[in-house]
Amino acid sequence: MKKRFFSFFVLLSLLLLTVPAAAKTFQGAVPSAMNVETLTGTRVLTTSDLEVQALDPGGADRQVTLPAETAGILFYIYNTADADETLTVKEDSGATTIALVPQGGQKAFRSNGTGWYVDEIYIKDADPLPAASAMNGTVAPGSLTVLTSTNSVEGRSFSGTANNDIIYAWRVPMDFVGSVIYVATANWVSNATGPATGEVVAYSVTGASIGASEGLATAQGSAATSSLTVAASPTYVQYDYLETAYVAVTPGGTIAAGEKCIIVLTRLATSTDTYGQDILHDELLIKYGRKLTND
Repeated sequence: MKKRFFSFFVLLSLLLLTVPAAAKTFQGAVPSAMNVETLTGTRVLTTSDLEVQALDPGGADRQVTLPAETAGILFYIYNTADADETLTVKEDSGATTIALVPQGGQKAFRSNGTGWYVDEIYIKDADPLPAASAMNGTVAPGSLTVLTSTNSVEGRSFSGTANNDIIYAWRVPMDFVGSVIYVATANWVSNATGPATGEVVAYSVTGASIGASEGLATAQGSAATSSLTVAASPTYVQYDYLETAYVAVTPGGTIAAGEKCIIVLTRLATSTDTYGQDILHDELLIKYGRKLTND
């Protein structure tokens, strides 16, 4: 735990170096120390508290109340929970939630005198998983094929009339933070007939996160739909790149760093998807939050 605090503080110090001097207002000295505390109830912050608050919710979700809005006030709140416990940060009346800080999450709260602004202190990353790495599902798409038009890409051809599916196995990164992942699909228009205005390309996405001593039969979570409805502009013709929207996916089980997440991708060709032609799927895109350190 000391290493984690040290890493957090070093990064925080570097972050502060990038903030203009006029924007820095500290209640005391610059943060050469942090408050490390295990909570037993609501924590009410005051202007005399240290800017850096490393708070363990102590076995349950807790509320943290900020002081009244004052220009230049700055707090960094770090949730050091060892379980799925959330800090709900509210303004001084306790009526309005400013932000949630999940287990392992780190956020900065700064006031301009009339309101609060929140900055994420973890970063977001995206993992592309190539279709070549996926396993066949119940109704497999076409085998791996190469699409060429000057340049070349490799993918699986999903039918426009059958619900083809494939299965990805993704190792959850060691610095993962959060309870959901965001998933999109990368595709290429392989048919001579491109999707027309108003037509939809859509996939169903489900996941199951499996940790130590948990079974391969862990149930998939609720399905989410990643789709693109073709607008009047831009248009799509053969060999064009087509990406469906990122959608939040909550895997079955409780997703955690280091686990194996089994993701099932199914084209909804007989329902939501109205394109009606084969399409080449070449990557699954996974976006997620990362801690500042994986210590």
